[in-house]
Amino acid sequence: MKTWGIVLLVLIVLGGILFIYLNYNPLQKESKIFNVSVSTEYNNQKIKTGLEVQNQEINTSQTYEVLSLEQGESVFKNKNLEGQTFYENDYIYNITGNQRIDIELDKPEIPKISFLSVNPLVIKLKSKNFKDPMFCLKGSVNLIQIRTNETTIKKPEEFGNYDSCYRIDTITDEKIIYINYLPLSNENNEFLNITLKDKANNTITQNLLNNKI
Repeated sequence: MKTWGIVLLVLIVLGGILFIYLNYNPLQKESKIFNVSVSTEYNNQKIKTGLEVQNQEINTSQTYEVLSLEQGESVFKNKNLEGQTFYENDYIYNITGNQRIDIELDKPEIPKISFLSVNPLVIKLKSKNFKDPMFCLKGSVNLIQIRTNETTIKKPEEFGNYDSCYRIDTITDEKIIYINYLPLSNENNEFLNITLKDKANNTITQNLLNNKI
């Protein structure tokens, strides 16, 4: 009886191990594949652009592209085609079955620069969408002590000949910037250039001494 009890216990343990292996071993699970219709659009218009998802790289079209995707959370990343300036973002969707996905592309708006004051120099940047911007200032030789109260950053290599560079928050409406400088002459050919640049390398440069309020 004692021997049979041990044998029975061993069989129960082995059965439990087999049950766990068959039901929970990830190697036994097969991924479900679904047909997903994907489009990329901007301002309610379908846009042809690059798209990367689940190790697939495609170009979308002005209709829908059908992709075979595994079930679960997936990251869609748009890739600009030549001449496009959309922000390249990650878009996360949960694939739960055959479904349709419309990805709204994120397009920057180059800021408009206006002047609130000439002396002292106060400018306003206006944009609905200009992400992770920085700006650099460069003055003519007779302008010294050029500075603002914004966060100073190390000058990128491409701005090596500028006086200083600064980081500001993403602009979704307006941004006011106060700029101080000391002129050593009153010559008409003096300049103070500002160059703005965002995360997608969109830039704008303007001479702040050619100002109108």
